[in-house]
Amino acid sequence: MEVVESKDERSPAQVKETTTVEVNELQEALDGYVLNPALYPDNAHGLKTTPDGKYVLIPQPSDSPRDPLNWSPRKKAVTLAIIAYIAALADYTGGTAIITVIPQAAQWQMTPAAVQRAVTGNIFAIGACGLFVVALANYFGRVPVTLVFQALFFATCAWSAAATTFTSYFAARIVNGLFCSHPRAINYVELSIIISPYLGPLITAFIVSGAVWRWAFWLCTILAGISLALVFFMDETLYDRSITDEKRLNTTVSIWLTEFYAFTPRGIGFFYFFGIIGPLIGWFIGHWMHDAVGRYYARRYGHIDPEARLIIAYPATLLLFVALLVIGYALEHTWHYMILAVFSSVQCIGVMIVTTAINAYLLDCYPEGSGEVGAWITASRNWSGFMATYIQITWVTSAGPAKAFGAQAGITVASMLILVVLQLYGKKMRKAQGRMVFDRIG
Repeated sequence: MEVVESKDERSPAQVKETTTVEVNELQEALDGYVLNPALYPDNAHGLKTTPDGKYVLIPQPSDSPRDPLNWSPRKKAVTLAIIAYIAALADYTGGTAIITVIPQAAQWQMTPAAVQRAVTGNIFAIGACGLFVVALANYFGRVPVTLVFQALFFATCAWSAAATTFTSYFAARIVNGLFCSHPRAINYVELSIIISPYLGPLITAFIVSGAVWRWAFWLCTILAGISLALVFFMDETLYDRSITDEKRLNTTVSIWLTEFYAFTPRGIGFFYFFGIIGPLIGWFIGHWMHDAVGRYYARRYGHIDPEARLIIAYPATLLLFVALLVIGYALEHTWHYMILAVFSSVQCIGVMIVTTAINAYLLDCYPEGSGEVGAWITASRNWSGFMATYIQITWVTSAGPAKAFGAQAGITVASMLILVVLQLYGKKMRKAQGRMVFDRIG
């Protein structure tokens, strides 16, 4: 009997489509990310893995050189660096406004609390920005939208620096927040976003100690101009692989340091190093913890459930709880400012780890909606910061720092109940909801 070898006559595009479907179907069946190539059916032709063949690439890259997953490591690194820089500018300029509140209040003969309305308005606008920038980016592309938004961001930074009245300055800060587009990439970009609200006050404190406050915003204008130029070095990252060929409780610290500890602007600048050191430590710890937990979970279960990303959020939340309690008592009893600085850094460490864990969880749950997920994360983060900033001074003044921060610590611990619910019932809720489906236009 003659043996005839069967030949796959499908086109490369059909093979790729079949492979992607099989990968997605197996993920849905196990409700997790299957990394072991041995678990896939034998007929999964064209399955792409890491160079050593140990792990399946998820999502599966297409065969097109336009696919960002197929870019060279150098191009990916440059693009990520540009995105991280642009992402940091929104909160950097917001942080700049924190320090300029005091000299602005003196110039315009207003109270610091009244001038601070421009800060809270800017934070609220930043949160709103992400919700409509994603829709625009999905239609027109990310690079064109980023280019337009950075141009307007540059213009409003200059407007903020040149404003001669509070009304003009307030309007500039609101419009500025509306055009602070927030690109996303877990951990590395998150590091720049977490650090930027503290880097702004740190640098600005030194500027206003030796020059007029306007120079702080002229620096923002220069940085925005650089970001505008960098956009021209970016390629489009929005790619549909289904077709062949995404302030805190921080705003009032400067006022407290001035009132409770009689800090000068230069002293506030040195103090704000806590906002750089804390996130860096959190980035380092979070980087290896995320990888270690992911590898352990994959070895034990053969795949990674999105809920595994939330595991390290538990110890990080406890760090936040302790930090908030100590900060409250430190302000209440005017403990040494170094205690305040150390535990403010501890708070930043917890924020960095928790933020990265939540981002990773949501993006694992909804990889097809990464832009939308990122927009809602940005909005919720900034709106929470807006609410806290809006009520913080009044709350601390009326109840006292210990009670106010104690209540916030209690809210933080209570939030762990959400983590418990998600880890127990997250799979069931996702199955009931089904996969997210978007009709992309353009």
